[in-house]
Amino acid sequence: MLTDARRIPAGSRLRADFCIVGAGAAGLSLALALEQASQEVLILEAGGQSFDPADQEAAGGTSETAMQLDPEDYPFQQTRIRGLGGTTQRWSGACLALDAGDFSERPWLDGSGWPFSREALQPHYREAAAMLGLPPPGGLSDPLAHPLSDGALQLRPVLIPPILDLGRRHRPRLRRSRRITVVTHAPVQELLADPEQRCIESLRVVGRGQAGFVVEARTVVLAAGAIENTRLLLVSRGRDPRGIGNRHDLVGRHVMEHDYRPVALLGVGSGWPILRTLLTCRPLAGGAGGRTMAMTTLGLDDRIREQEGLLNLHLRGFRYHPLEADPAVVALKEGIRRRSLNGAAAVLEGLARRGPRLASYGLWHGWGKLRPGSPCHWIRLMGWREQEPQAHNRITLSRQRDSLGFPLAHLQLRFSPRMQDNLERSLALLEQELRGHGCGPLRRGPEALQHLSGYAKVGCHAMGGTRMHADPRRGVVDADGRVHGLANLYIAGGSLFPTGGAANPTLTLVALALRLARHLQARRAGG
Repeated sequence: MLTDARRIPAGSRLRADFCIVGAGAAGLSLALALEQASQEVLILEAGGQSFDPADQEAAGGTSETAMQLDPEDYPFQQTRIRGLGGTTQRWSGACLALDAGDFSERPWLDGSGWPFSREALQPHYREAAAMLGLPPPGGLSDPLAHPLSDGALQLRPVLIPPILDLGRRHRPRLRRSRRITVVTHAPVQELLADPEQRCIESLRVVGRGQAGFVVEARTVVLAAGAIENTRLLLVSRGRDPRGIGNRHDLVGRHVMEHDYRPVALLGVGSGWPILRTLLTCRPLAGGAGGRTMAMTTLGLDDRIREQEGLLNLHLRGFRYHPLEADPAVVALKEGIRRRSLNGAAAVLEGLARRGPRLASYGLWHGWGKLRPGSPCHWIRLMGWREQEPQAHNRITLSRQRDSLGFPLAHLQLRFSPRMQDNLERSLALLEQELRGHGCGPLRRGPEALQHLSGYAKVGCHAMGGTRMHADPRRGVVDADGRVHGLANLYIAGGSLFPTGGAANPTLTLVALALRLARHLQARRAGG
């Protein structure tokens, strides 16, 4: 059932067995899995049934970053879409599992090590693929059988479902459901713990133009995204000025992101027959709602990364033409990216002066759009870089407040020198391997890539903040996602990640939500 909080009488007290905060990828997946087990669920969603800019006001925040972002502020509004389906309304939906080595404890990396292996999560990865409308995930975890995957290199498929907007996809089922109630326009403003801070007694909901109401639930799950999960814990200071679950000052710490930027230009050489896989986005049979597309990501094998002490790096390839370094082309692309006509006359004049050369580039570019697998001489390698978990990268409460007077999130995020060092070492190893296949050289470094800086961006993959660890002095939640010290409060989503790897997090956070559903079912069955 779908209902609107604005129709609920002020001062009402709703009761539920399971209350989930957030109707994004994690929250909806958890609710639908619990419904299959005949559990009754109440979902509180801050936004409406579809995207509304008015709902985004409280999804803002402030930031201090050193990530070469443009603009320099962190893109809170892109990372935190309020509404049924959450940020899946906007995501491209790239899905692949984390590498097996991402789950391992790495002696050279502080804070690494998940409380379980990828093998333990594998059944839930299969369920997650079905939840996202993907075909059976035969290759989501395993390297592709490919000439490049015969040594230190590893190629893996990245699957893109035809429809990722989970709100739109599951809305008919939610409307019919007798066990799931979704309350939209219901932003949770505070969690209220019992006097001994052993459990959550209630949640206070106050939206725009509402007097608000209270929800009481036997089990509460925060599934509102890494930033909002953390903010809700910190803002709930009724029993403790430090917030809920924050006895050891860990809530909000070890936040991670994915840096996505050009890292090298690869000369094709004689290796085109084996490199074309990097440039081809191909359809796969199966899945729900249409064709699933597959592209390829290239990285170092887990064994090599462990041996060399390297953070993870995934590379995706795109056609490149040397004329992309031409100032006129750079200026034109920058204007298109910024949607700005400033300097348009000078740009057009520069294009006119270069005439035939740039016309040939335009034809090359157009042909590449029509035939992505057509041969080329250079490939632009875009890198997804793993960020190491560090306590000073954190979410706190901002001095700025939303229209209801509640603090927004404040993000402090810095990329470490280790990340740059690891990138250079990883590229050196990759170049060595690629040369053995007739490819190369790699052109890299600030001067070689300066003209491609417009492609750099943050991944909008906020992770960490309520990391998992069996020891409450090293993690906010245990291996099941339960907040240490609280009997009935759980966390779902990317905020659980102890480390983030270099893979898009969607598939993994859905798998974690389905794993939590099994735990909650077993816990309920055991009383």
